[in-house]
Amino acid sequence: MNENFWKIDDIEDSNEKLSFKASLESVKNKYHIFLIMTTISSINFCIGRFLIDKRRIGNNLPFEAYIPECVPFEVLFVYQCLIAFLLVISMFAMDILILTIITLMAIQFEVLNRAIVKIFEDMPNSCEDDCSIKMRLKKYNDHHTFLMGFRDQVNKTFSAGMLAYMGVIIPTQCIELYVLTSQSSAKESIRAILYATTMFFEFFVCYCLPAQHLADEVDKLSENIYCSKWYKYPQYSKDVLILVGKFQLKMLISAGGFANIDLKTGFAALKTMVSYCMFLRTMGYNSEA
Repeated sequence: MNENFWKIDDIEDSNEKLSFKASLESVKNKYHIFLIMTTISSINFCIGRFLIDKRRIGNNLPFEAYIPECVPFEVLFVYQCLIAFLLVISMFAMDILILTIITLMAIQFEVLNRAIVKIFEDMPNSCEDDCSIKMRLKKYNDHHTFLMGFRDQVNKTFSAGMLAYMGVIIPTQCIELYVLTSQSSAKESIRAILYATTMFFEFFVCYCLPAQHLADEVDKLSENIYCSKWYKYPQYSKDVLILVGKFQLKMLISAGGFANIDLKTGFAALKTMVSYCMFLRTMGYNSEA
């Protein structure tokens, strides 16, 4: 499968090559930022309460729990920190993996777009060059077919996991927003801000934004092939017509078949979080009254 991906180093235009390498570099930058945010939030979650309160009680464990008399606080504390570390590292790895895969797919479509724009530049005058144009059209068609098949494999592998992730992050963010807007304690407010910021970064930067970029690059294909002045060369009209039809296919990253991962879904989820948070606050005010 690896040989089917177009290599950035094979691109002749130096400016385009630098642009694509900058896109890859941005993935590293996002990785480092997300790593720092996750580390700070995890440390605060695991040892924040204990460092502030100092008491060896169940409320100061990473996961608040009853401490049996026969179990020392330190043993349960280390055990829970280990569980938290394993959970965080597994989710972090999945987030970065999906971010990288979607970004690389978007780069592939961006390379394809730039190739299609130039498809009829320096039109051939010989029969031999005419064959090379047909081979180029076939190459673009085959690469698009491969990328759409790769999309199906990505959805088959990660779709259920992304649905479960959305099922966790939306109610979790509702709770954190509720804590942030209703707590008078500075300690709890800081914790809520750390968690909410990290999860928003995770949801939008690792999922919604790269998926939207991918979808936008795919949508440009049909426009670029139409604007390539193909109508001036009727001998290639049949091949171009096939590409125009294929390029109408959407590149959708699915979450269990129930939702597509993109900015529209991200903002819809954000709206749901805020609405449910306001509902919880209203119910809290009514119960106090």
